[in-house]
Amino acid sequence: MDPRPISNVISSLTKPSQGQIEATREETEDAAGKLKPCEKQEFRDEEEDDITDINVNEHLRKEIQGFWRRVYESKTTMCRHKRGCIYNVLTGLTRSALLGYATKYAVNILMSALKPKNFIKNLFSARAIFDATRFALFVALFNASFKVVLCALRRLTHNEKLSSTIAGAIC
Repeated sequence: MDPRPISNVISSLTKPSQGQIEATREETEDAAGKLKPCEKQEFRDEEEDDITDINVNEHLRKEIQGFWRRVYESKTTMCRHKRGCIYNVLTGLTRSALLGYATKYAVNILMSALKPKNFIKNLFSARAIFDATRFALFVALFNASFKVVLCALRRLTHNEKLSSTIAGAIC
């Protein structure tokens, strides 16, 4: 057993001893007694650095989330949607893409039902899936571009009639 109190043992583990300081001093002096250029050594507590890094990372993550939440949920007073403009655009994009895909695929199924001989073959054909996907993307991008232009013009002009007219003409 070590007769020293536990606090002395712990402090000796984290701080450099007098012998370590003397050895460092001897390594930096040359034969003539002049100091050699050397790098400054710092004795740091690694646990403290880890805690600081965690706090900084946590703070940075919270700031980024707060920024994106403000961007995601920001809207003008003229906007009629409940949440932010970006939320409105993204929900409209996904909703119109799903509805466009379902509608076009249903039309493809009904058209292939008229020819019962090729019904199963046409049901899962790559051409039918590609055609439905292409139509869904067209509808979704058309809808999203209209909403983006409309919200941007609402922010710039603060005039609902002018904004909706220009957005409709552009899209």
